Amino acid sequence: MGYDYYARRPVTQIEDHGNDIDGWGEWARIPGNYLRRNIWGGPRLAAAMKELGMAFEVTDYAPIPDWPRMEDFGVTYGDDDEYAGERVPECRKALDEVRAWHGVSDIPGIPVHKIAGSNDGWHVTALECKAALEIYHDRMVEGIPHPEIFGDDVIPFLSACADRDGFETH
Repeated sequence: MGYDYYARRPVTQIEDHGNDIDGWGEWARIPGNYLRRNIWGGPRLAAAMKELGMAFEVTDYAPIPDWPRMEDFGVTYGDDDEYAGERVPECRKALDEVRAWHGVSDIPGIPVHKIAGSNDGWHVTALECKAALEIYHDRMVEGIPHPEIFGDDVIPFLSACADRDGFETH
Protein backbone atom coordinates (compact mmCIF):
# COMPACT_ATOMS: atom_id res chain seq x y z
CA MET A 1 0.00 0.00 0.00
CA GLY A 2 1.15 3.50 -0.68
CA TYR A 3 0.79 6.38 -3.07
CA ASP A 4 1.34 5.83 -6.77
CA TYR A 5 1.47 8.94 -8.90
CA TYR A 6 0.95 8.45 -12.65
CA ALA A 7 1.44 11.04 -15.37
CA ARG A 8 -1.85 11.58 -17.17
CA ARG A 9 -0.04 11.63 -20.53
CA PRO A 10 3.00 9.38 -20.05
CA VAL A 11 5.88 9.00 -22.44
CA THR A 12 5.16 5.79 -24.34
CA GLN A 13 8.37 5.48 -26.27
CA ILE A 14 12.00 5.52 -25.28
CA GLU A 15 13.03 8.77 -26.91
CA ASP A 16 16.72 7.82 -27.19
CA HIS A 17 15.99 4.81 -29.36
CA GLY A 18 12.47 5.33 -30.68
CA ASN A 19 11.58 1.83 -29.52
CA ASP A 20 8.23 0.96 -28.04
CA ILE A 21 8.44 0.42 -24.33
CA ASP A 22 8.45 -3.22 -23.35
CA GLY A 23 6.61 -3.73 -20.08
CA TRP A 24 5.62 -1.91 -16.94
CA GLY A 25 9.09 -1.75 -15.36
CA GLU A 26 10.60 -0.02 -18.36
CA TRP A 27 7.68 2.42 -18.61
CA ALA A 28 7.86 3.30 -14.92
CA ARG A 29 11.59 4.06 -15.09
CA ILE A 30 11.14 6.83 -17.65
CA PRO A 31 11.39 10.11 -15.72
CA GLY A 32 8.06 11.83 -15.42
CA ASN A 33 5.88 8.77 -15.97
CA TYR A 34 5.65 7.46 -12.42
CA LEU A 35 6.45 8.40 -8.85
CA ARG A 36 5.84 6.33 -5.74
CA ARG A 37 5.90 6.92 -2.01
CA ASN A 38 5.01 4.27 0.56
CA ILE A 39 2.15 4.61 3.02
CA TRP A 40 4.28 6.77 5.32
CA GLY A 41 6.05 8.66 2.54
CA GLY A 42 2.92 10.15 0.96
CA PRO A 43 1.98 12.19 4.04
CA ARG A 44 5.65 13.19 4.52
CA LEU A 45 5.78 14.35 0.90
CA ALA A 46 2.58 16.36 1.38
CA ALA A 47 3.90 17.90 4.62
CA ALA A 48 7.18 18.95 2.99
CA MET A 49 5.33 20.48 0.04
CA LYS A 50 3.02 22.31 2.42
CA GLU A 51 5.94 23.60 4.48
CA LEU A 52 7.52 25.06 1.33
CA GLY A 53 4.19 26.56 0.25
CA MET A 54 3.88 24.21 -2.75
CA ALA A 55 0.72 22.64 -1.31
CA PHE A 56 -2.14 23.87 0.83
CA GLU A 57 -5.03 22.54 2.91
CA VAL A 58 -8.05 23.25 0.74
CA THR A 59 -10.36 22.32 3.62
CA ASP A 60 -9.20 25.47 5.43
CA TYR A 61 -11.18 27.37 2.78
CA ALA A 62 -13.90 25.09 1.42
CA PRO A 63 -15.15 21.52 1.88
CA ILE A 64 -14.08 18.94 -0.66
CA PRO A 65 -17.09 18.14 -2.86
CA ASP A 66 -18.88 14.87 -2.23
CA TRP A 67 -18.13 11.99 -4.57
CA PRO A 68 -20.85 11.51 -7.15
CA ARG A 69 -22.96 8.49 -6.29
CA MET A 70 -23.09 5.89 -9.04
CA GLU A 71 -26.70 5.09 -8.26
CA ASP A 72 -27.67 8.71 -8.96
CA PHE A 73 -26.62 8.03 -12.55
CA GLY A 74 -28.07 4.54 -12.74
CA VAL A 75 -24.53 3.18 -13.04
CA THR A 76 -23.37 -0.13 -11.58
CA TYR A 77 -20.28 -2.30 -11.85
CA GLY A 78 -20.45 -4.76 -14.71
CA ASP A 79 -19.06 -8.29 -14.77
CA ASP A 80 -15.58 -7.00 -15.56
CA ASP A 81 -15.59 -4.46 -12.67
CA GLU A 82 -16.06 -1.64 -15.18
CA TYR A 83 -18.90 0.85 -14.96
CA ALA A 84 -22.09 -0.24 -16.68
CA GLY A 85 -25.17 1.77 -17.61
CA GLU A 86 -26.39 4.30 -20.13
CA ARG A 87 -25.13 7.31 -18.15
CA VAL A 88 -21.54 6.12 -17.63
CA PRO A 89 -20.10 9.14 -19.51
CA GLU A 90 -22.01 11.54 -17.25
CA CYS A 91 -20.89 9.67 -14.14
CA ARG A 92 -17.24 9.68 -15.25
CA LYS A 93 -17.44 13.42 -16.01
CA ALA A 94 -18.83 14.11 -12.53
CA LEU A 95 -16.06 12.00 -10.95
CA ASP A 96 -13.40 13.78 -13.03
CA GLU A 97 -14.71 17.18 -11.92
CA VAL A 98 -14.39 16.22 -8.24
CA ARG A 99 -10.95 14.66 -8.75
CA ALA A 100 -9.62 17.80 -10.48
CA TRP A 101 -11.31 20.31 -8.13
CA HIS A 102 -8.78 22.88 -6.93
CA GLY A 103 -10.94 24.52 -4.31
CA VAL A 104 -9.81 28.11 -4.05
CA SER A 105 -8.83 29.68 -7.33
CA ASP A 106 -6.46 32.30 -5.98
CA ILE A 107 -4.20 29.96 -3.98
CA PRO A 108 -1.31 28.54 -6.01
CA GLY A 109 0.00 25.03 -5.56
CA ILE A 110 -1.48 21.61 -5.02
CA PRO A 111 -4.30 20.79 -2.61
CA VAL A 112 -2.81 18.44 0.01
CA HIS A 113 -5.63 15.90 -0.28
CA LYS A 114 -4.59 15.23 -3.87
CA ILE A 115 -1.09 14.19 -2.76
CA ALA A 116 -1.82 12.09 0.29
CA GLY A 117 -5.47 12.33 1.28
CA SER A 118 -6.39 9.09 -0.42
CA ASN A 119 -5.39 7.20 -3.52
CA ASP A 120 -8.74 7.61 -5.29
CA GLY A 121 -7.42 8.95 -8.58
CA TRP A 122 -7.12 12.63 -7.65
CA HIS A 123 -6.08 14.72 -10.66
CA VAL A 124 -3.28 17.12 -9.88
CA THR A 125 -3.58 19.48 -12.84
CA ALA A 126 -0.75 20.81 -14.98
CA LEU A 127 -1.43 24.32 -13.60
CA GLU A 128 -1.11 23.03 -10.04
CA CYS A 129 2.21 21.36 -10.96
CA LYS A 130 3.51 24.57 -12.57
CA ALA A 131 2.53 26.68 -9.57
CA ALA A 132 4.15 24.23 -7.14
CA LEU A 133 7.36 24.24 -9.22
CA GLU A 134 7.50 28.05 -9.27
CA ILE A 135 7.15 28.13 -5.49
CA TYR A 136 9.80 25.41 -5.11
CA HIS A 137 12.30 27.33 -7.25
CA ASP A 138 11.60 30.55 -5.31
CA ARG A 139 12.30 28.71 -2.03
CA MET A 140 15.55 27.25 -3.37
CA VAL A 141 16.69 30.77 -4.39
CA GLU A 142 15.89 31.88 -0.83
CA GLY A 143 18.29 29.20 0.42
CA ILE A 144 15.72 26.83 1.87
CA PRO A 145 17.09 23.28 1.63
CA HIS A 146 15.69 20.71 -0.75
CA PRO A 147 13.51 18.36 1.36
CA GLU A 148 14.97 14.90 1.80
CA ILE A 149 11.59 13.26 1.03
CA PHE A 150 11.74 14.84 -2.45
CA GLY A 151 14.77 12.73 -3.30
CA ASP A 152 15.91 13.18 -6.88
CA ASP A 153 12.59 12.26 -8.46
CA VAL A 154 9.85 14.62 -7.23
CA ILE A 155 10.89 17.81 -9.03
CA PRO A 156 11.60 16.06 -12.38
CA PHE A 157 8.24 14.29 -12.06
CA LEU A 158 6.39 17.55 -11.39
CA SER A 159 8.25 19.23 -14.26
CA ALA A 160 7.27 16.50 -16.69
CA CYS A 161 3.66 16.47 -15.49
CA ALA A 162 3.40 20.25 -15.84
CA ASP A 163 3.68 19.60 -19.59
CA ARG A 164 1.54 16.42 -19.64
CA ASP A 165 -1.86 17.32 -18.18
CA GLY A 166 -0.69 16.74 -14.61
CA PHE A 167 -0.85 13.44 -12.76
CA GLU A 168 -3.19 11.17 -10.83
CA THR A 169 -2.80 9.75 -7.33
CA HIS A 170 -3.66 6.05 -6.95
